[in-house]
Amino acid sequence: MKTAKWTPILFTSLLMACGGTQAEPTSIAAGASCGALGDNNQTLAQMYDSGAVYNAEPVKERIFRSRSAQTTRTVGATLHVRAEEGMSSPYMHRVLACHAARGEAAHPNDPLHPSTGAVAELTVSESKHGFAVKIVADNLKAGEEVWQRASALTNKSGYVSVEQVGAAQSTKIDL
Repeated sequence: MKTAKWTPILFTSLLMACGGTQAEPTSIAAGASCGALGDNNQTLAQMYDSGAVYNAEPVKERIFRSRSAQTTRTVGATLHVRAEEGMSSPYMHRVLACHAARGEAAHPNDPLHPSTGAVAELTVSESKHGFAVKIVADNLKAGEEVWQRASALTNKSGYVSVEQVGAAQSTKIDL
């Protein structure tokens, strides 16, 4: 009777297949074929265009220490982005994942490029009026920064529109 020889390579492969060791963490753009994507600047410009991000919500994580001691912390943000003609959630995820992994900030408030960390998780799903882009950072400080940048994208400060609809008296001023 012949016995099988276990080589270290085969044993390591079996361990990895069974979950015996942890594999290297993968990038958020793993499998996205970023090189074949071409120029995605137009898609990013549309996303960061004024009014495209119409709402932002913080992504909170609850830390349970005991029943009476539970704290929450902000780990990222969810952006609600208006749908553009021809845009799908898989394509938007691909563009944003490649941008987060390889690109540089496309906007001063780009939440995909925090200065104090990186994006650990990125999901894009369809929502009522477009897409929900969930961004989770790899550390607490970056999570707060992602939330601040995301909320700044929805602020419409700097633009004021005033219109007078009517007046009780007619006033004439001669100078």
